[in-house]
Amino acid sequence: MTSKMIGQFSVGPTPLVFSNSMVLRKEEHKAYTIAYNNSKFHSTAILSVIDWKNGTFETLGDSIPYNFLDTESFCDLIYVEQTSTLYGVFLEKKEPGNDYSVEIYSLAFPPLKASDIEQIPAGGDKELMKYIVLSVVVLLIIIGVTISYRKRLKRKTSPATAGTLEEGRVDNSAKAEEQPVTTKLQDKKPRISTIHLLGDFQVFDKEGNDITQEFTPIIKQVFLYILLNSIAKGRKVTSQELDETFWLGMNKADASNTRNVNIRKLRLILERTGDIAINYKGGYWSISIGDDITCDYHEINKILQEVPDKATVDIATLQRILKLAAGGTLTPTISAEWLDSFKDEYTKQVTTFMLRMLETSDVKGNNKLILQIADVLLLNDTLDEEAIRIKCQILFRMGQKGASKRCYDTFVAEHTRLLNEKSAISYEDILSDLQ
Repeated sequence: MTSKMIGQFSVGPTPLVFSNSMVLRKEEHKAYTIAYNNSKFHSTAILSVIDWKNGTFETLGDSIPYNFLDTESFCDLIYVEQTSTLYGVFLEKKEPGNDYSVEIYSLAFPPLKASDIEQIPAGGDKELMKYIVLSVVVLLIIIGVTISYRKRLKRKTSPATAGTLEEGRVDNSAKAEEQPVTTKLQDKKPRISTIHLLGDFQVFDKEGNDITQEFTPIIKQVFLYILLNSIAKGRKVTSQELDETFWLGMNKADASNTRNVNIRKLRLILERTGDIAINYKGGYWSISIGDDITCDYHEINKILQEVPDKATVDIATLQRILKLAAGGTLTPTISAEWLDSFKDEYTKQVTTFMLRMLETSDVKGNNKLILQIADVLLLNDTLDEEAIRIKCQILFRMGQKGASKRCYDTFVAEHTRLLNEKSAISYEDILSDLQ
């Protein structure tokens, strides 16, 4: 077996490696591959094409968040000729624990560059406006038909639903004594023009439709990057900052082109969401949120910034903060190096506030509020010994001794799983403080 060099190409200053396989098109002198930066953990992968005859390297389409960890991660590119489809396969280890996630992306072959689809129809702006108006009309018709269908479906199913609820009410009342006190409050208002960042990332449009799936991985991260900087830090970001964060391996022209394509897509999604807009002024990007948009992170951040040093807050404000914080931590299912500082700051902000509230006269002696605060503390740090001590003691005082012991057992199991050692605090130690 012999080998020979058929060409050379440069990928630029960023260190890049390629997927396990390449898709070769010998007649075109091209090889398709997935490229990513292996010099950092929170990397991004992007479909690329190498032209060995002309010595060029180009990136295609959107990048995909990819956590590179040597032997604990894997990516490959597969081509199925029968369907003319490319498949990108990504495997990575999830921490903590020994779980792995596998994600598969598909793309029609041959793939197009962003510049290939950024065509303005012949005829200029007037022709383009016709396309836009026609698209809006078609979209409104589809929305109208969908709403009408859902209303008819709701009328048909409501009697059966009511019957089910009646039956469930009897069963729940019989078990009420065995259940621990629930501390997570449910918002009964319809989720319209809503953005959830605490817990699972979710977005609902002006009609109440869940449009979360319309955010591709890269659009989601660009949105969060601009939004969190706007909310938490009150700062705007530059185009160069976006390019270096999400498209570091691209040349300047391709990065600019890809950025503009993704922001245009994001703008279209946000137009459906409500009074939220991406602003570009003086070379800086920011996101503004109107009064008709509900965003849990925006609301809790605003409240906590207004009362950072107060010794106490009124009960209504405290209950609202507890309700928002009980939704979850900041985007727990989204991993990115740039996101870590926002997550850490949010956890620190909420934890500091909750600990301060435990010392106030309005909270002391109020078992329900103390239990809610303990739940929020454990949500942000599952190994918080003071929080588990408080929760177990409160449940025990309320007569829910079984629930108290189960909470402790769950804490010990989590402690062992994460740190590979049993917690130094025993259940007897916790209860001894009650004597």
